[in-house]
Amino acid sequence: MDKQYVHYLRQQVIQAIRDAEKHLQPCTAKYGLIHAPELLHDSRLPLVKHDELVTLEFLRVHPPAQRLGILVQWNCHPETLGRSNTLLS
Repeated sequence: MDKQYVHYLRQQVIQAIRDAEKHLQPCTAKYGLIHAPELLHDSRLPLVKHDELVTLEFLRVHPPAQRLGILVQWNCHPETLGRSNTLLS
């Protein structure tokens, strides 16, 4: 593991959170979920699959309606990048 890069990444995440906090505003959230078993394969035992693609869309409450952000959760083991991959993914 590249400790210097992980430290840098951690500092960037902290700064992004601080910047976002300065611009907080009321919003609504929409939740989306779809099962996509054909897109996910687990080759290791025990077989563990969470084959759902989950999204959250955040929309401004006050007009004009505007998308403030989208969060996507997709489960994927690093094995999909091959055995030789030792990079942060």
